[in-house]
Amino acid sequence: METKLHLNDETIEGVQSLIQANLDSAKGYHAAAEAIDNAVLRETFETLSTQRSHQATALQGFVALNDEEAEHDTSTRSAMHRAWMRARGAINGGDEKVLLIEIKRGESSLRDQYESILKDMPGNAMSDVLHQQYATITADYKKISRLRELYD
Repeated sequence: METKLHLNDETIEGVQSLIQANLDSAKGYHAAAEAIDNAVLRETFETLSTQRSHQATALQGFVALNDEEAEHDTSTRSAMHRAWMRARGAINGGDEKVLLIEIKRGESSLRDQYESILKDMPGNAMSDVLHQQYATITADYKKISRLRELYD
């Protein structure tokens, strides 16, 4: 029987991908915060960056409990997206709307990744943790969507 102290390989692989996705999200929010002059949005992005880092750290702890090396790096795809965000932001002068469009896209991708893993591995030992993190991500997606609507 799978427990948090004895995760199967499929669960560890799914958790590892979510660690990387959360690290990607944290760096993306941090890059957005650095690219914007709006103090309220900057603070929001930094808060969300910290939150994603904490989610990654929590998942890394479960991987470590299983005597595995946890992911600690971001993806190449995410690095390219951050570079695109910086370039696009520079061209548009740190435009709030542009950054919120990109952030919403990233949040949608993160939410989709959680949904896929939760669907593919129902009832695994990590379900409670993953559902809790998914609820946070869903709430944040709605928050970003509302902010995005303000700039239309």
